[in-house]
Amino acid sequence: MTQHADPPARFERFRQKARVLVQSPGRLRSLTDAATRKLSDLGAGRASGLRDELSIAIALLKAWISGEYREVSSQTVVVLAAAVLYFVMPLDVIPDFIFGLGFVDDIAVVAYVFGQVREEIHAFEQWRARPVNDNQRQRVDG
Repeated sequence: MTQHADPPARFERFRQKARVLVQSPGRLRSLTDAATRKLSDLGAGRASGLRDELSIAIALLKAWISGEYREVSSQTVVVLAAAVLYFVMPLDVIPDFIFGLGFVDDIAVVAYVFGQVREEIHAFEQWRARPVNDNQRQRVDG
């Protein structure tokens, strides 16, 4: 995990919650399910970059929970869970219900996190793109 920019406002609070959350696969799975539902509720054209990156984060977390993919650091799992948690929470720095601005802070948090874990995300995407046969893993999608 690389360290370049300062974290967005209040992100450390979400990181602390995520540290606890990743200790419980059931709770982490509930979070990924809630994030998947919230992503599907977003309009198709709204926040497409946010949707793409969160979909990858959710897929990685699901693969980690299931044990299919473990080639990721624990710090990356925590910060991805923190970003997903931030997205799911309706009352973050800019509440999601404020039309036109509600996802600006979510985009900033996801961009910050992806900037920190870009290499591990890239490795996961390569793993996920590998051909699958019946004797190998099932592809985990977000």
